[in-house]
Amino acid sequence: MAKERIETGKAPTLQIMCPGSLKIKGWTEPAVLVKGSEFELTEGEKAFSINMLGDGVLLVPAAASLSIVEVAGDLAVRNVDGLVEIASAAGDVNLRGLAGADLGTVSGDLAVRHMNGHLTVDEIMGDISLRSLEGLTISHVYGDLAARNIDGSVEVTSIAGDIGLGAISGDVSLQKVHGDVRLRNIGGICNVAQSQGDIRLRGGLTTGKHHLSAAGNIVIRWPAGAPLSVEASAPRFDIRLPLEELVEENGTFTGRLGNGDAVLLLEAMGRIIMKETDTFSEPWGDQPEDQIDMEFDFDLSGLGQHIALEINNRLGEWSSRFEPGVDSEFSAGIERRVRDAAARAEKAAERAMRQAEKAAKKARWQTQNGGWSAPAAKSRPPAPKEKKANEAEQLKILRMVESGVITPDEAATLLEAIEQG
Repeated sequence: MAKERIETGKAPTLQIMCPGSLKIKGWTEPAVLVKGSEFELTEGEKAFSINMLGDGVLLVPAAASLSIVEVAGDLAVRNVDGLVEIASAAGDVNLRGLAGADLGTVSGDLAVRHMNGHLTVDEIMGDISLRSLEGLTISHVYGDLAARNIDGSVEVTSIAGDIGLGAISGDVSLQKVHGDVRLRNIGGICNVAQSQGDIRLRGGLTTGKHHLSAAGNIVIRWPAGAPLSVEASAPRFDIRLPLEELVEENGTFTGRLGNGDAVLLLEAMGRIIMKETDTFSEPWGDQPEDQIDMEFDFDLSGLGQHIALEINNRLGEWSSRFEPGVDSEFSAGIERRVRDAAARAEKAAERAMRQAEKAAKKARWQTQNGGWSAPAAKSRPPAPKEKKANEAEQLKILRMVESGVITPDEAATLLEAIEQG
Protein backbone atom coordinates (compact mmCIF):
# COMPACT_ATOMS: atom_id res chain seq x y z
CA MET A 1 0.00 0.00 0.00
CA ALA A 2 1.41 3.36 -1.04
CA LYS A 3 1.97 5.97 1.70
CA GLU A 4 2.69 9.67 1.46
CA ARG A 5 3.04 12.27 4.21
CA ILE A 6 1.80 15.85 3.73
CA GLU A 7 2.91 18.48 6.27
CA THR A 8 -0.18 20.56 7.15
CA GLY A 9 0.26 21.94 10.67
CA LYS A 10 -1.79 21.05 13.74
CA ALA A 11 -5.23 22.39 12.72
CA PRO A 12 -5.59 22.42 8.93
CA THR A 13 -8.78 22.62 6.89
CA LEU A 14 -9.01 19.68 4.51
CA GLN A 15 -11.31 19.37 1.52
CA ILE A 16 -11.64 15.74 0.40
CA MET A 17 -13.18 13.83 -2.50
CA CYS A 18 -13.08 10.06 -3.01
CA PRO A 19 -14.53 7.86 -5.81
CA GLY A 20 -14.50 4.79 -3.57
CA SER A 21 -14.62 4.02 0.15
CA LEU A 22 -12.72 6.17 2.62
CA LYS A 23 -11.51 5.88 6.21
CA ILE A 24 -10.30 8.95 8.12
CA LYS A 25 -8.73 8.89 11.58
CA GLY A 26 -7.29 11.65 13.74
CA TRP A 27 -3.74 11.35 15.10
CA THR A 28 -1.27 13.52 17.01
CA GLU A 29 1.05 14.35 14.09
CA PRO A 30 0.84 17.81 12.37
CA ALA A 31 0.54 16.12 8.99
CA VAL A 32 -1.73 14.06 6.78
CA LEU A 33 -0.69 10.52 5.93
CA VAL A 34 -2.34 9.13 2.79
CA LYS A 35 -2.57 5.36 2.39
CA GLY A 36 -4.04 3.39 -0.49
CA SER A 37 -4.68 4.78 -3.94
CA GLU A 38 -3.00 7.60 -5.80
CA PHE A 39 -4.31 11.11 -5.12
CA GLU A 40 -4.15 14.69 -6.33
CA LEU A 41 -3.16 17.44 -3.89
CA THR A 42 -3.92 21.15 -4.22
CA GLU A 43 -2.69 23.54 -1.54
CA GLY A 44 -4.72 26.77 -1.29
CA GLU A 45 -4.61 29.75 1.04
CA LYS A 46 -7.17 28.35 3.48
CA ALA A 47 -7.36 24.63 2.78
CA PHE A 48 -5.62 21.56 1.42
CA SER A 49 -7.64 19.82 -1.29
CA ILE A 50 -7.15 16.04 -1.51
CA ASN A 51 -8.72 14.22 -4.44
CA MET A 52 -8.38 10.46 -3.97
CA LEU A 53 -8.34 8.33 -7.13
CA GLY A 54 -9.63 5.16 -5.43
CA ASP A 55 -10.26 3.66 -1.99
CA GLY A 56 -8.08 5.16 0.69
CA VAL A 57 -7.15 5.74 4.33
CA LEU A 58 -6.21 9.16 5.70
CA LEU A 59 -4.54 9.93 9.02
CA VAL A 60 -5.20 13.61 9.76
CA PRO A 61 -4.28 15.97 12.63
CA ALA A 62 -6.81 15.52 15.44
CA ALA A 63 -7.65 19.25 15.40
CA ALA A 64 -8.31 19.30 11.64
CA SER A 65 -11.58 20.52 10.14
CA LEU A 66 -12.92 18.34 7.36
CA SER A 67 -15.04 19.25 4.35
CA ILE A 68 -15.87 15.96 2.65
CA VAL A 69 -17.39 16.92 -0.68
CA GLU A 70 -18.23 13.48 -2.04
CA VAL A 71 -17.55 9.85 -1.22
CA ALA A 72 -18.83 7.23 -3.68
CA GLY A 73 -18.55 4.32 -1.23
CA ASP A 74 -18.65 3.86 2.54
CA LEU A 75 -17.19 6.49 4.87
CA ALA A 76 -15.76 6.17 8.38
CA VAL A 77 -14.43 9.12 10.40
CA ARG A 78 -12.96 8.80 13.90
CA ASN A 79 -11.32 10.95 16.57
CA VAL A 80 -11.43 14.36 14.86
CA ASP A 81 -11.88 17.44 17.07
CA GLY A 82 -12.66 19.96 14.33
CA LEU A 83 -16.02 20.35 12.63
CA VAL A 84 -16.78 17.62 10.08
CA GLU A 85 -18.95 18.50 7.09
CA ILE A 86 -20.11 15.74 4.72
CA ALA A 87 -21.92 16.93 1.61
CA SER A 88 -22.60 13.55 -0.03
CA ALA A 89 -21.87 9.89 0.74
CA ALA A 90 -23.21 7.11 -1.47
CA GLY A 91 -22.61 4.31 1.04
CA ASP A 92 -22.88 3.85 4.79
CA VAL A 93 -21.41 6.46 7.15
CA ASN A 94 -19.85 5.65 10.53
CA LEU A 95 -18.78 8.49 12.84
CA ARG A 96 -17.12 8.10 16.25
CA GLY A 97 -15.35 10.43 18.63
CA LEU A 98 -16.07 13.69 16.77
CA ALA A 99 -16.66 17.21 18.09
CA GLY A 100 -19.66 17.76 15.82
CA ALA A 101 -20.87 17.01 12.31
CA ASP A 102 -23.03 18.50 9.57
CA LEU A 103 -24.29 15.98 6.99
CA GLY A 104 -25.96 16.59 3.64
CA THR A 105 -27.14 13.45 1.80
CA VAL A 106 -26.27 9.90 2.85
CA SER A 107 -27.56 7.11 0.60
CA GLY A 108 -26.84 4.30 3.07
CA ASP A 109 -27.15 3.91 6.84
CA LEU A 110 -25.72 6.27 9.46
CA ALA A 111 -24.15 5.23 12.77
CA VAL A 112 -22.79 7.79 15.25
CA ARG A 113 -21.17 7.17 18.64
CA HIS A 114 -19.66 9.51 21.26
CA MET A 115 -19.96 12.92 19.62
CA ASN A 116 -19.03 15.87 21.85
CA GLY A 117 -21.25 18.25 19.92
CA HIS A 118 -24.35 18.63 17.77
CA LEU A 119 -25.27 16.46 14.79
CA THR A 120 -27.18 18.02 11.90
CA VAL A 121 -28.52 15.83 9.07
CA ASP A 122 -30.32 16.89 5.91
CA GLU A 123 -31.29 13.56 4.30
CA ILE A 124 -30.62 9.90 5.11
CA MET A 125 -31.88 7.17 2.77
CA GLY A 126 -31.23 4.30 5.19
CA ASP A 127 -31.49 3.76 8.95
CA ILE A 128 -29.92 5.89 11.69
CA SER A 129 -28.37 4.60 14.92
CA LEU A 130 -27.11 7.24 17.39
CA ARG A 131 -25.63 7.10 20.86
CA SER A 132 -24.07 9.71 23.15
CA LEU A 133 -24.45 13.06 21.39
CA GLU A 134 -25.03 16.64 22.55
CA GLY A 135 -27.98 17.45 20.30
CA LEU A 136 -29.66 16.31 17.09
CA THR A 137 -31.41 18.01 14.17
CA ILE A 138 -32.67 15.89 11.23
CA SER A 139 -34.71 16.98 8.22
CA HIS A 140 -35.61 13.73 6.37
CA VAL A 141 -35.09 10.04 7.09
CA TYR A 142 -36.32 7.26 4.80
CA GLY A 143 -35.52 4.43 7.23
CA ASP A 144 -35.77 4.05 11.02
CA LEU A 145 -34.16 6.17 13.73
CA ALA A 146 -32.87 4.89 17.08
CA ALA A 147 -31.14 7.34 19.43
CA ARG A 148 -30.25 7.33 23.10
CA ASN A 149 -28.13 9.25 25.59
CA ILE A 150 -28.64 12.63 23.90
CA ASP A 151 -27.48 15.45 26.17
CA GLY A 152 -29.58 18.08 24.44
CA SER A 153 -32.63 18.46 22.22
CA VAL A 154 -33.88 16.26 19.36
CA GLU A 155 -35.70 17.72 16.37
CA VAL A 156 -36.91 15.63 13.40
CA THR A 157 -38.92 17.10 10.53
CA SER A 158 -40.05 13.92 8.76
CA ILE A 159 -39.30 10.20 8.84
CA ALA A 160 -40.68 7.31 6.80
CA GLY A 161 -39.92 4.63 9.40
CA ASP A 162 -40.06 4.18 13.18
CA ILE A 163 -38.43 6.29 15.90
CA GLY A 164 -37.09 5.09 19.22
CA LEU A 165 -35.68 7.70 21.64
CA GLY A 166 -34.29 7.06 25.11
CA ALA A 167 -32.49 9.12 27.74
CA ILE A 168 -32.97 12.51 26.06
CA SER A 169 -32.13 15.40 28.40
CA GLY A 170 -33.69 18.17 26.31
CA ASP A 171 -36.83 18.81 24.30
CA VAL A 172 -38.13 16.37 21.67
CA SER A 173 -39.91 17.68 18.57
CA LEU A 174 -41.14 15.20 15.93
CA GLN A 175 -43.14 16.80 13.14
CA LYS A 176 -44.17 13.94 10.83
CA VAL A 177 -43.57 10.24 11.53
CA HIS A 178 -44.92 7.56 9.22
CA GLY A 179 -44.17 4.67 11.58
CA ASP A 180 -44.32 4.15 15.33
CA VAL A 181 -42.82 6.35 18.05
CA ARG A 182 -41.27 5.02 21.25
CA LEU A 183 -40.19 7.49 23.92
CA ARG A 184 -38.45 6.71 27.17
CA ASN A 185 -36.91 8.95 29.84
CA ILE A 186 -37.49 12.29 28.10
CA GLY A 187 -36.15 15.24 30.13
CA GLY A 188 -37.65 18.18 28.24
CA ILE A 189 -40.89 19.17 26.56
CA CYS A 190 -42.17 16.45 24.24
CA ASN A 191 -44.10 17.21 21.06
CA VAL A 192 -45.15 14.61 18.45
CA ALA A 193 -47.21 16.57 15.93
CA GLN A 194 -48.17 13.64 13.68
CA SER A 195 -47.55 9.90 13.86
CA GLN A 196 -49.21 7.57 11.37
CA GLY A 197 -48.51 4.63 13.69
CA ASP A 198 -48.62 4.16 17.46
CA ILE A 199 -46.98 6.26 20.17
CA ARG A 200 -45.59 4.67 23.33
CA LEU A 201 -44.31 6.81 26.18
CA ARG A 202 -42.68 5.43 29.30
CA GLY A 203 -41.60 7.49 32.27
CA GLY A 204 -42.60 10.82 33.76
CA LEU A 205 -42.26 14.17 32.03
CA THR A 206 -41.12 17.58 33.17
CA THR A 207 -43.40 20.45 34.14
CA GLY A 208 -45.14 21.93 31.09
CA LYS A 209 -47.42 20.93 28.22
CA HIS A 210 -46.61 17.87 26.10
CA HIS A 211 -48.57 17.08 22.94
CA LEU A 212 -48.84 13.60 21.34
CA SER A 213 -50.95 12.92 18.22
CA ALA A 214 -51.25 9.46 16.62
CA ALA A 215 -53.29 7.86 13.85
CA GLY A 216 -52.97 4.60 15.81
CA ASN A 217 -52.89 3.97 19.54
CA ILE A 218 -51.22 5.91 22.35
CA VAL A 219 -49.85 3.86 25.24
CA ILE A 220 -48.65 5.72 28.36
CA ARG A 221 -46.78 4.01 31.18
CA TRP A 222 -46.57 6.54 33.94
CA PRO A 223 -44.54 6.28 37.19
CA ALA A 224 -46.69 5.70 40.25
CA GLY A 225 -47.19 8.93 42.21
CA ALA A 226 -45.71 11.26 39.56
CA PRO A 227 -47.82 14.40 39.02
CA LEU A 228 -49.88 14.45 35.85
CA SER A 229 -52.76 16.26 34.19
CA VAL A 230 -54.42 14.66 31.13
CA GLU A 231 -56.61 16.06 28.38
CA ALA A 232 -57.31 13.36 25.79
CA SER A 233 -59.52 12.56 22.82
CA ALA A 234 -59.95 9.12 21.15
CA PRO A 235 -62.69 6.65 20.17
CA ARG A 236 -61.72 4.28 23.02
CA PHE A 237 -59.99 4.58 26.40
CA ASP A 238 -58.37 2.08 28.75
CA ILE A 239 -57.40 4.04 31.86
CA ARG A 240 -55.65 2.10 34.63
CA LEU A 241 -54.08 5.07 36.40
CA PRO A 242 -55.70 6.18 39.68
CA LEU A 243 -56.68 9.54 38.20
CA GLU A 244 -58.56 12.05 40.30
CA GLU A 245 -61.35 14.24 38.95
CA LEU A 246 -61.74 11.86 36.00
CA VAL A 247 -64.35 13.02 33.50
CA GLU A 248 -65.08 10.97 30.35
CA GLU A 249 -67.69 11.91 27.74
CA ASN A 250 -68.18 12.12 23.96
CA GLY A 251 -64.77 10.69 23.06
CA THR A 252 -62.78 12.84 25.51
CA PHE A 253 -61.54 12.54 29.05
CA THR A 254 -59.68 14.63 31.61
CA GLY A 255 -58.02 13.65 34.86
CA ARG A 256 -55.26 14.50 37.31
CA LEU A 257 -52.60 12.96 39.54
CA GLY A 258 -51.17 15.13 42.32
CA ASN A 259 -50.64 18.78 41.40
CA GLY A 260 -50.74 17.96 37.67
CA ASP A 261 -47.64 19.98 36.75
CA ALA A 262 -46.90 17.74 33.73
CA VAL A 263 -49.75 18.22 31.24
CA LEU A 264 -50.37 15.56 28.57
CA LEU A 265 -52.46 16.59 25.57
CA LEU A 266 -53.32 13.35 23.72
CA GLU A 267 -55.08 12.76 20.40
CA ALA A 268 -55.49 9.28 18.92
CA MET A 269 -57.60 7.66 16.20
CA GLY A 270 -57.23 4.30 17.96
CA ARG A 271 -57.14 3.63 21.70
CA ILE A 272 -55.51 5.62 24.49
CA ILE A 273 -54.12 3.30 27.15
CA MET A 274 -52.71 4.61 30.42
CA LYS A 275 -51.29 2.55 33.28
CA GLU A 276 -48.68 2.61 36.00
CA THR A 277 -45.14 1.40 35.73
CA ASP A 278 -42.99 0.93 38.83
CA THR A 279 -39.61 0.72 37.10
CA PHE A 280 -37.97 1.84 33.90
CA SER A 281 -36.28 -1.50 33.24
CA GLU A 282 -39.27 -3.40 31.87
CA PRO A 283 -38.95 -4.34 28.21
CA TRP A 284 -41.42 -2.92 25.72
CA GLY A 285 -44.05 -5.30 24.50
CA ASP A 286 -44.75 -7.26 27.69
CA GLN A 287 -48.49 -6.54 27.51
CA PRO A 288 -50.93 -7.27 24.66
CA GLU A 289 -51.65 -3.58 24.03
CA ASP A 290 -47.96 -2.96 23.38
CA GLN A 291 -47.95 -5.10 20.27
CA ILE A 292 -47.69 -3.20 16.99
CA ASP A 293 -50.45 -4.04 14.52
CA MET A 294 -48.89 -4.52 11.07
CA GLU A 295 -51.31 -3.78 8.24
CA PHE A 296 -50.22 -6.45 5.78
CA ASP A 297 -52.15 -8.67 3.40
CA PHE A 298 -49.64 -11.44 3.98
CA ASP A 299 -48.02 -13.15 6.94
CA LEU A 300 -44.36 -14.09 6.91
CA SER A 301 -44.09 -14.86 10.61
CA GLY A 302 -42.77 -18.36 11.20
CA LEU A 303 -41.73 -18.80 7.59
CA GLY A 304 -38.08 -19.33 8.52
CA GLN A 305 -38.93 -21.96 11.12
CA HIS A 306 -41.20 -23.72 8.61
CA ILE A 307 -38.40 -23.82 6.02
CA ALA A 308 -35.92 -25.15 8.58
CA LEU A 309 -38.39 -27.81 9.74
CA GLU A 310 -39.04 -28.99 6.18
CA ILE A 311 -35.32 -29.25 5.42
CA ASN A 312 -34.65 -31.15 8.63
CA ASN A 313 -37.53 -33.53 7.91
CA ARG A 314 -36.10 -34.27 4.46
CA LEU A 315 -32.68 -34.74 6.01
CA GLY A 316 -34.09 -37.36 8.36
CA GLU A 317 -35.67 -39.21 5.43
CA TRP A 318 -32.41 -39.14 3.45
CA SER A 319 -30.34 -40.31 6.41
CA SER A 320 -32.52 -43.37 7.02
CA ARG A 321 -32.29 -44.35 3.35
CA PHE A 322 -28.67 -43.50 2.65
CA GLU A 323 -26.86 -44.88 5.69
CA PRO A 324 -26.33 -48.41 4.32
CA GLY A 325 -24.62 -47.13 1.17
CA VAL A 326 -22.82 -43.99 2.31
CA ASP A 327 -19.58 -43.66 4.26
CA SER A 328 -19.82 -41.78 7.58
CA GLU A 329 -17.60 -38.87 6.57
CA PHE A 330 -19.65 -38.08 3.46
CA SER A 331 -22.93 -38.46 5.39
CA ALA A 332 -21.73 -36.09 8.12
CA GLY A 333 -20.72 -33.56 5.51
CA ILE A 334 -24.15 -33.66 3.88
CA GLU A 335 -25.88 -33.29 7.24
CA ARG A 336 -23.73 -30.34 8.23
CA ARG A 337 -24.35 -28.53 4.95
CA VAL A 338 -28.09 -29.09 4.99
CA ARG A 339 -28.40 -27.88 8.59
CA ASP A 340 -26.37 -24.79 7.71
CA ALA A 341 -28.72 -24.20 4.78
CA ALA A 342 -31.70 -24.46 7.14
CA ALA A 343 -30.21 -21.88 9.48
CA ARG A 344 -29.52 -19.52 6.60
CA ALA A 345 -33.05 -19.99 5.27
CA GLU A 346 -34.51 -19.10 8.65
CA LYS A 347 -32.39 -15.94 8.92
CA ALA A 348 -33.20 -14.96 5.34
CA ALA A 349 -36.92 -15.29 6.00
CA GLU A 350 -36.63 -13.11 9.10
CA ARG A 351 -34.73 -10.46 7.13
CA ALA A 352 -37.36 -10.63 4.38
CA MET A 353 -40.12 -10.05 6.91
CA ARG A 354 -38.35 -6.99 8.35
CA GLN A 355 -37.73 -5.55 4.88
CA ALA A 356 -41.35 -6.21 3.88
CA GLU A 357 -42.55 -4.38 6.98
CA LYS A 358 -40.35 -1.38 6.15
CA ALA A 359 -41.42 -1.35 2.51
CA ALA A 360 -45.10 -1.50 3.43
CA LYS A 361 -44.74 1.34 5.91
CA LYS A 362 -42.91 3.53 3.40
CA ALA A 363 -45.50 2.78 0.72
CA ARG A 364 -48.35 3.75 3.05
CA TRP A 365 -46.51 6.95 4.00
CA GLN A 366 -46.04 7.94 0.36
CA THR A 367 -49.71 7.21 -0.43
CA GLN A 368 -50.94 9.26 2.50
CA ASN A 369 -48.52 12.16 2.07
CA GLY A 370 -48.39 12.70 -1.68
CA GLY A 371 -45.15 11.12 -2.80
CA TRP A 372 -41.95 11.80 -0.91
CA SER A 373 -40.18 9.56 -3.41
CA ALA A 374 -36.76 8.25 -2.50
CA PRO A 375 -34.01 8.14 -5.12
CA ALA A 376 -32.91 4.85 -6.55
CA ALA A 377 -31.06 2.66 -4.12
CA LYS A 378 -27.31 2.47 -4.48
CA SER A 379 -26.15 -0.37 -6.64
CA ARG A 380 -24.27 -3.21 -5.02
CA PRO A 381 -22.22 -5.91 -6.70
CA PRO A 382 -24.12 -9.19 -7.17
CA ALA A 383 -23.58 -11.80 -4.51
CA PRO A 384 -21.10 -14.49 -5.51
CA LYS A 385 -22.60 -17.81 -6.51
CA GLU A 386 -22.44 -20.66 -4.06
CA LYS A 387 -19.74 -23.22 -4.62
CA LYS A 388 -21.04 -26.23 -6.55
CA ALA A 389 -20.76 -29.76 -5.36
CA ASN A 390 -17.35 -31.13 -6.20
CA GLU A 391 -16.80 -34.05 -8.54
CA ALA A 392 -16.18 -36.60 -5.78
CA GLU A 393 -19.52 -35.88 -4.12
CA GLN A 394 -21.34 -35.99 -7.45
CA LEU A 395 -19.70 -39.31 -8.28
CA LYS A 396 -20.77 -40.87 -4.97
CA ILE A 397 -24.37 -39.77 -5.49
CA LEU A 398 -24.38 -41.16 -9.04
CA ARG A 399 -23.06 -44.50 -7.76
CA MET A 400 -25.89 -44.56 -5.18
CA VAL A 401 -28.39 -44.11 -8.02
CA GLU A 402 -26.69 -46.84 -10.05
CA SER A 403 -26.80 -49.28 -7.13
CA GLY A 404 -30.48 -48.50 -6.47
CA VAL A 405 -29.98 -46.91 -3.04
CA ILE A 406 -31.75 -43.72 -4.13
CA THR A 407 -33.90 -42.70 -7.09
CA PRO A 408 -32.79 -40.17 -9.72
CA ASP A 409 -35.27 -37.61 -8.32
CA GLU A 410 -33.85 -38.04 -4.83
CA ALA A 411 -30.34 -37.65 -6.21
CA ALA A 412 -31.30 -34.37 -7.89
CA THR A 413 -32.77 -33.08 -4.63
CA LEU A 414 -29.66 -34.08 -2.69
CA LEU A 415 -27.32 -32.45 -5.21
CA GLU A 416 -29.33 -29.27 -5.04
CA ALA A 417 -29.12 -29.22 -1.24
CA ILE A 418 -25.34 -29.67 -1.37
CA GLU A 419 -24.91 -26.96 -3.99
CA GLN A 420 -26.93 -24.50 -1.91
CA GLY A 421 -24.85 -25.34 1.15
